[in-house]
Amino acid sequence: MTFSAGGQDTVVKQTAIRDGDLLLVVSGPPSLVDLHVDKALVKRQQHAERLRDRGAADSTAVHKRERARYWA
Repeated sequence: MTFSAGGQDTVVKQTAIRDGDLLLVVSGPPSLVDLHVDKALVKRQQHAERLRDRGAADSTAVHKRERARYWA
């Protein structure tokens, strides 16, 4: 994708990966997306495993708390 603002163009790559019930979307400069997408998928899979291991009754509430901590 190319965004234009103020006479400048910015190229952004967006990659979406679905792995079972997980969906990972990584966006950013093309070289960084390519460099970090595998690491991000592993981190997301580990995060999902922690949630499953907790046996969370309300996975939505747990996910919101975890998401806040995950991106902090």
